Order: sequence, then C-alpha cells, then structure tokens
Amino acid sequence: MNTFKPIATYSLALACASIAVLFQLFGDEGLIALRYRRDAIVAGELWRLITAHLIHLNWAHLVGNLLGLTVTWLLVGKALTTPVTLLVLLGAAIGCDLGLWLFHPELIWYVGLSGVLHGLLLAGAFALAHREKLVGFAIAALVALKLIWEQLVGPLPGSEAMIENNVIVSAHLYGAFGGLAAMLIHQLLSNPCGGGRSDTQRTS
Repeated sequence: MNTFKPIATYSLALACASIAVLFQLFGDEGLIALRYRRDAIVAGELWRLITAHLIHLNWAHLVGNLLGLTVTWLLVGKALTTPVTLLVLLGAAIGCDLGLWLFHPELIWYVGLSGVLHGLLLAGAFALAHREKLVGFAIAALVALKLIWEQLVGPLPGSEAMIENNVIVSAHLYGAFGGLAAMLIHQLLSNPCGGGRSDTQRTS
C-alpha cells in the first residue's frame, strides 16, 4: 500500500553532485562547452539542454546549489521513488529549457541546477502531501512564495553577489512548473481511473 519508497542511500543526489563537481573541474573550458547557449543549440549541440543544469559559474555557485540539493533530498527524498525522481528531474530540466527558449529569446546563455531543484522540491512536496499533508503543503507553499517574490521583487538578497552574476529567476519558475507537471502526469498515468480499476479487478 505504501508507494513512497526512499531512494537507497540517496544515490541520485550523489550522482548529480558528483557530475556537477566533475564538470566544475573543467574550469572555463567546461563552462563554455556545456552551458545552455542558444546559437550552439540551434547548431545541433543538444547536449547543452541537459549539461547546462550541471555546470556552474564558480565554486560558490556550485556549493550553493549542492546545499540546495541536500536540503531538497532531506525534505522530500523519502516521498520519491527512483523512477519518479528521474522523471521529475527530466521534466524540470525540459520545463526550464523550454521556458527560456520560448519566452527569453534574448537570453544568450544560462547555467545552474537551481531551476531543476525548484521542480524537484515542488513535485516532492506534493508527493509528500499524500502521507504528511501539513508538511507537504507547507513546503509547497514556501516554494510558491519564493517564486512569487522572485517574479515581483527579484532574486533573493545576496544570491547575485554569491555567483557574481545575474540570477535568472524565470528559470526557477519554469523548472518548478516542469517538475510539477511531470509529477502530475505520473500520477495520472499510475491511477487513471482514481482507483476504480483496482476495485473492479478485486471483485472479478
């Protein structure tokens, strides 16, 4: 009955962190080769749609996002299975890429895991709400408030100083929508009839 299986030893979080650290060791060459860059993607370098989320401007930027990854997993990791987590990560990355591509054609390049993290945290909060309603919805509400603040006011104080560059807050919004959409699609496909199907099977 319990569909909330913790990810064994948080291997996905460790994998993401390890890849991000490895990419950072490549220095400026890695940044240039792996970041989201519109003209390069048009030219066929499609890997940038994924690698952009795992490369960072500097070590402070990386450490900040790895702390965010750790907090996210501690808060909602227990509510996500490995396949669902992979689906949400992919959905958040696609949401972030698609939003930037469609609504920010002026944006030349982008890097960072934060957009994907917002999607994972929001999707995980809704998954957690199925068994810990108060905690799950409280986390979701805090994420929503942060997103609203960023859209109305701008980046959180100190965030741009930390990365020594602009924070693309819209990426957080698009990543959140992408991750949540992936979670909702998963739930719809997993239980398309709201549980009626399993009842029918039980009585046949």
